Amino acid sequence: MSVKLLETLRAKLTDSDGIKDALGQDGREAFSGWPMVLGWLAMLIFTFHACTHMVAAGDTWVAMACGRHFIHHGVDTVEPFSANSHKAGPTAEDIEAWPRWARAIAKTVGLKTVKKWHPTGWVNQNWLTHVIFYWLTTTLGSEAEPYFDALVLWKISIYVLAALCLYYTTRLYGVNRALAAVFVCFAMFIGRSYFDVRPAGFSNLLVAAYVLVLALASYKDHRYVWFLVPLVVFWANVHGGYVYAFIMLVPFVIWHVVMNLSRRWMLVAYGALVWLVLFAMANRFLHREHLEAVAVSKDWTFYLLVLSVVGSILLARHRQVSDEGLVVFLATASCVLFLLFLTRFFPAVPLTLGGREKEGLETYITSSQLAYLGIFSFAMLLGAVVVALREAVVQVMPPRAIVHTAGAGAAAFVAMVVLNPFRLTNLTHTFEISVSKHAERWRNVHEWNPAFDWDNQVGTAYPFLFLFVLAWLALAMWVMVSVPIFRAPRQVAKKRAKTVVRYDWRPVDLGLWAIAAMTVYMAIRSRRFIPIAGFAACPVVALISDRMIRTVGAIGLRWCAYLPLILIETLLIFLAVWFRVSGQFTPGWAVGFSVAAVLLACAGLVVLIQRLIRAVLELANTRRAEAFRVPPIPHTVRTGLTAAGALAVVSIGLWVGLKFKYVYLDYWPADPSYTSVFMRMTASDAKPFYACRFIRENRLSGKMFNYWTEGGFIAYGQEPDPNTGRTPLQLFMDGRAQAAYNVEAFDLWSLISSGGPAVRRAVSASRPLTSQDYIEVAEWISAQLRSHNVWMAMMPAKEFSSPFTSGLEHSLDWRTVFLNNKQKIFVDVNSPQGKTLYEGMFSGQTVYPSEFSRNLSLGHNYLLFQNTAQKQKGLELVIKALNLNPSPAPMLEILLIAARFRELLPRVDSLCAQYAMDFEENKATYAGQDGYNFRLESARLAVYRLERVAEAQGKTDLARQYEQVWKQYENERNRISAVKRW
Repeated sequence: MSVKLLETLRAKLTDSDGIKDALGQDGREAFSGWPMVLGWLAMLIFTFHACTHMVAAGDTWVAMACGRHFIHHGVDTVEPFSANSHKAGPTAEDIEAWPRWARAIAKTVGLKTVKKWHPTGWVNQNWLTHVIFYWLTTTLGSEAEPYFDALVLWKISIYVLAALCLYYTTRLYGVNRALAAVFVCFAMFIGRSYFDVRPAGFSNLLVAAYVLVLALASYKDHRYVWFLVPLVVFWANVHGGYVYAFIMLVPFVIWHVVMNLSRRWMLVAYGALVWLVLFAMANRFLHREHLEAVAVSKDWTFYLLVLSVVGSILLARHRQVSDEGLVVFLATASCVLFLLFLTRFFPAVPLTLGGREKEGLETYITSSQLAYLGIFSFAMLLGAVVVALREAVVQVMPPRAIVHTAGAGAAAFVAMVVLNPFRLTNLTHTFEISVSKHAERWRNVHEWNPAFDWDNQVGTAYPFLFLFVLAWLALAMWVMVSVPIFRAPRQVAKKRAKTVVRYDWRPVDLGLWAIAAMTVYMAIRSRRFIPIAGFAACPVVALISDRMIRTVGAIGLRWCAYLPLILIETLLIFLAVWFRVSGQFTPGWAVGFSVAAVLLACAGLVVLIQRLIRAVLELANTRRAEAFRVPPIPHTVRTGLTAAGALAVVSIGLWVGLKFKYVYLDYWPADPSYTSVFMRMTASDAKPFYACRFIRENRLSGKMFNYWTEGGFIAYGQEPDPNTGRTPLQLFMDGRAQAAYNVEAFDLWSLISSGGPAVRRAVSASRPLTSQDYIEVAEWISAQLRSHNVWMAMMPAKEFSSPFTSGLEHSLDWRTVFLNNKQKIFVDVNSPQGKTLYEGMFSGQTVYPSEFSRNLSLGHNYLLFQNTAQKQKGLELVIKALNLNPSPAPMLEILLIAARFRELLPRVDSLCAQYAMDFEENKATYAGQDGYNFRLESARLAVYRLERVAEAQGKTDLARQYEQVWKQYENERNRISAVKRW
């Protein structure tokens, strides 16, 4: 084997001249210069496309309410919106419940100092984002008329900045410009369904900036690491995700410390770290409800781990044991411990679990198994590189740089505490919500579920799954190709008793790779981390892909013939993994296909890599340096590729622009009034704008019961006290969750909203609720609400058929005082405020935000009276409301309530016929108007009623005609709802 020729190959793959010669010409990198305009345009298009996804904005309205409060009243822990939230503290009584050591510190420093440095109560880690949101909307608009589209501009801006960070990080890794642009686009596509208007957007941006700072410190100058201090300070004030910076900095520093050790001690330290990580994952896995956790002190596998560490230390100290022998011991111990810990990930699922709990536990187990296998495989591949190629390909920061990195981390930690209004609480609160005994309860929401929970409606994980598979394929190929290329010359040199050749193929910082792997692990466990997993992993995958492309290019263009095989391999592995994690295909053929696909893909991959390695070595044996020269890309080919790229970018850009116009600028079928880009993008047209106007105009105060995700908007929709910022109508619960509430408050809200014992009995018996059940539900709910001095309840349209809302509708004590297409407000007529508001409906003293809501609410109540004349009056009021705003709410009142009374049937049926005829005649005119789906759905309901009447009269042919019409309307409504979403 010729060392000189292998050195030539290395040079062709790594040296700047070689790179330019392989992938470009005229001394320039391939696709540099003006063709990169296409790359920048593509990144902007994909970033803009990623910002167009529609995500409901529960947290956005909480942010607006909090931002208004902070701007006008300052940042503190006094909570102004809810009657059930944390109280500001700590008080002397609170301190008595603290651990002994904490009480001792508090006694030493005094209560005043404790309140300053560790305040308790409402801890808003996102306070600065909330201030920014409110400031933007009121600065570009006004407090009376905020410009909410400013938040859309904010969203686009932060992700453009994130794309820039990702691009320059990828370039620092040494990736070709065009390939860097491609993977930035891919990263944006991966996170698209999770990009929303909420404080977490800042964390997504700052993860990209954080990785860029570490890459600058590693590849350029270690002093760049001090940019972490301002970055972390800003991060700690805009979002609680700042803890990511410290979590990832620890393994980054430890990695470089280990890499600076001598070879033998580096091997021991690396092995011990891998074992501790595997043990921690296995131990943490069992700390979930319905699984049996094992204390570390009682875990025999932990003591085996300790013995393994001690044994590796003794072997390292014993110089008679060769390096190869030490590696064998570490590899064997790793495999044994891996298998022992792996058994923990196959627990018995309790037979007593219900379907939903069982499904959730099985999803948790599957995702944990996948994460554990992934981390172990990654650690072993990384270990192979470290053992064989540390000097050749591993970038190691010198001790001075490590000291700077640790110092920057320590300075950032101190600054994070000092330059934050919540001081130490900003840190302790993060751990309380993450690892406390109630942490799992708060994370029992969809966005915290595993990435590969395919039934989850929050975002999509399919692009992330593709990245996951692609990353493993790229990493495996990189390791299997790199080791033979760089080991062969050293072995030849040893045989000739010459100095070992040291290659300078641009080293890679595997500490950054470890950060990417840990972030992917976080995403597998909780899908809300998928965006940052894409940001951390895509530059690494781009680097590996770049290396493989350069390697294949250096060998010869004949390897283009293997591209179809590579694509087939990727597809097979993707399908196999999808079958495994989706759980949607359980038959034997699906399982068999998964196994066969994995075996076939692995076999093909091994053959492919073997041929690649053989081609490299055969090329070396030609003993001709010219053999390593790759002809420059012909001008015609380069022109063709550029033209194809331009066509693709322009086509995608044109599609994105037209789609944006159609969805966000053309008519809006979901609502006739709230039609701005922000309202459409965040589904905020469903928020209680009119209900909150009703609250303001009637000056309502006291305590209310609300749907918890609506709470933030209700707080924002009120007029707070100008002196204290306290809202007059106090919420029962809202979406701030553990930031403002104890778990007991959430449990109480959940219990009341469920409907109580009668609902549980019906569910246990698998039967529908009866009228008597609803009466019992109403009595139970009424007793619960009165015990907490609640006199008013508001529910959104999606809860109109829930046991809670239906129960109150069966109560004589709780009456509807406000009703529209989006909200329903009940009041306790036995309370002074409720009685006044209810009676004011009929006297005219109760104020309504629109004639539509006044007529509909009043008509609803008249329809419930016994007197026929009052029923008729109620029907006419509802019809008047329908004429003012043709929409489902008044039509449902007519069909579900008025149609139950014989004396009202002629008027109901004639109205339906008249409405259906008018809609059909003017359908073309209505179709382009905002709120068209309201008209369409009310017409469908009217025609459905006509079909029922014709069926009852024996007019079968007419009934079939009506059936075809309402089904046509239904299909059109569904089609419009589908195409008007993005």
